[in-house]
Amino acid sequence: MRRAGQMAGAGGLLILLIFLALAMASYTQTDPSGSTAASGSDIRNWMGASGAWAADKVLGTFGITSILLLPLIYIGARGLWREVEHEDEDEGTRWWLPLGMLLLAMMLLSTFLSLMFEGPDSTLPAQMGGISGLLGASAVNAVADRFGEGMSGWVTGGLVFASLGGGIALTTRVFAIDWRGLLTLPDFVRNLLPERSTLEITDDTSAPKVKRAISKRDKGDANGQPDSAPRRSPTITDPTKPPKKAALAKAKQRDMFASF
Repeated sequence: MRRAGQMAGAGGLLILLIFLALAMASYTQTDPSGSTAASGSDIRNWMGASGAWAADKVLGTFGITSILLLPLIYIGARGLWREVEHEDEDEGTRWWLPLGMLLLAMMLLSTFLSLMFEGPDSTLPAQMGGISGLLGASAVNAVADRFGEGMSGWVTGGLVFASLGGGIALTTRVFAIDWRGLLTLPDFVRNLLPERSTLEITDDTSAPKVKRAISKRDKGDANGQPDSAPRRSPTITDPTKPPKKAALAKAKQRDMFASF
């Protein structure tokens, strides 16, 4: 029962990932949603009215940083599927930890965007940083006002770049460490892909040259078979004995008067 629930949860998150990606990609302010008073007759969102409402809520909460929600959802789906594939092994990566870290990073980056891009000219529901960015910007301004007019600008600038640095640092940490095992293909998908060949492709003209360069002895060693001709055993001589004289062949004496 637990295995079936994990598989269903992973499949549901993947469907949500595709739905949300298409809804955010086709978002327009003229679609009917909670922040607009447009009629429901002309809907340009690829996911219909539900996609228009979902994109409005997500972009209105986090602004442009809502793009990071897509890999965030994939983390959850991949974490559930890993538990299905490796239920006998201990879970090495706590997938809920990068979720919290990435949410905090999105809030910091949204705060930076709201402070840097102020004004109603944005095409998003709540400017570039969304509601979370506006709340963060209000908190930064409230802290800066407590230092007086002379120091408020410096404090605001420091907190702006601190938000940017903290958001980038958290995002980098999540991507570099926690997603190393989560951003992988499932086993059944990896098994469907063709295996990469490790054989080297060589020119056909070079094959005879290589064969001629190999001696018969190397061929025998490479094939694991001994040479057919037995080797002559070496003879060890005593160095104290004088060298043996070579035997001279006696010349046969011819008859001097054989031809007379």
